Amino acid sequence: MSDPANPERVAFQETDYAIHNCYLDGAVGYFTGLEADGSSLVVVDLAGDDPTEVARWSITSQDERWADVPWTLWPVHDIWVQDGLAALAHWDAGTWLVDVSDPADPQYVADVGGRSPADLADLDERAAHEATVALPGNSHFVTFDDDRSVLAVGEEAWNVDETGRGPGGITLYDVSDPTDPTRLSRVEPPVTPDATFGGTWTTAHNFELRGDRLYSAWYQGGVKLHDVSDPAVPEELSWWRQPDEASFWTARVGVPGEFFVASSLGDPDPTREAVYVFPDEIGQQANPPALANVSTGGGNGSIQQTPTTPTATPTTTTDGQASLGLGVGLGATLYGAWRARR
Repeated sequence: MSDPANPERVAFQETDYAIHNCYLDGAVGYFTGLEADGSSLVVVDLAGDDPTEVARWSITSQDERWADVPWTLWPVHDIWVQDGLAALAHWDAGTWLVDVSDPADPQYVADVGGRSPADLADLDERAAHEATVALPGNSHFVTFDDDRSVLAVGEEAWNVDETGRGPGGITLYDVSDPTDPTRLSRVEPPVTPDATFGGTWTTAHNFELRGDRLYSAWYQGGVKLHDVSDPAVPEELSWWRQPDEASFWTARVGVPGEFFVASSLGDPDPTREAVYVFPDEIGQQANPPALANVSTGGGNGSIQQTPTTPTATPTTTTDGQASLGLGVGLGATLYGAWRARR
């Protein structure tokens, strides 16, 4: 990548597991290992031209009871590694912190926000599917702030019944002592008139912590900018959404203080494929739309909200294709395969 316009492949490793996400930390790669009978963190040495697997780590090594739970309820969905500490988004098992200061010998540190294996082991197929969709759990995306003192955990979730547990938000933890994570706050999702999988999606997806700011994407709920200089009291600075035109997948800072970018998902509607550029500033969207009468599969109702979002019109570019990641549909399919192998 020394010439970004002309990338050159220098090595290749065929794997016996599927990969949803990965994190590259210097010459070490950390991969989400997804197999028919389990899920694990896979660590690969990338220093030479012949990548070598050096370790695998699974939550079953810390608590054997997870082996009796369908792994589709606890896949390693996302990984973030910083200063020798890995954060693993383990869906309904929560977020697990693992010491990878020696990449060849990962060690358990702590876990937060998950459900217990006892609660999940005996679910029937329908209940297990609902567990992958609805809170609690649903640890989907993780990241640290610049000095690794704050951990942000995003939940991807929807309602499945009248309990109203979704959509998912973003929870901030103090991990200055990684062995004792402390919950600081939760950034709530935009309110939607229909929070089911077939309604208007406003659950958290991907985001970035940079400096004192949190840049976040909420599907049809838009993009948000928060001041997290005090992570115990996040302050919303701006919010932009156009739910009938855009469904945001991620938000990433471009130049701090100048602009950030956000990608819009083109599935199932390819006309939504786009990259938006937003001013990195406090502001209010002119004539913001309500999150109503817009759906992924069948929303209803109407709700008005008071936003604070950039006044400038975002720049939009379209190219390429987007697709869902390890979704609940795939989860249900793999659940059946897991049951068949038990």
